[in-house]
Amino acid sequence: MYDCPSCKKPTISGARKWWSNMAYAECSECQRLCHVPGSSANAIFALAFVMFLLTIVAMITAQSTRVGIPGVLVGGASYVALWHRADLIPVSRARAATERKVGIVTAIFSAIISIFN
Repeated sequence: MYDCPSCKKPTISGARKWWSNMAYAECSECQRLCHVPGSSANAIFALAFVMFLLTIVAMITAQSTRVGIPGVLVGGASYVALWHRADLIPVSRARAATERKVGIVTAIFSAIISIFN
């Protein structure tokens, strides 16, 4: 469990923290919202993806799958460790509602553009 950035009590589960860059995590104690910023989430994913690609290149270069096992283990462990260290940031309900509306409008706009493309 991770500490809520508002009330400082351990009420945010690891899964909610991981998913919080897409849907806000709500503290069960103070009912406030928090999330891991998208920039941090994207950086963590990018690092894990680069490690995965480097593992594939190493496997092809060495012509052996034995190189892949440590590469996948290191990449997976670093992904989990970086998510563990990522900071949760508090978010107001008004901001969350605004971002939800913007997301819906963006999705509709994208769907309309894709029809004509």
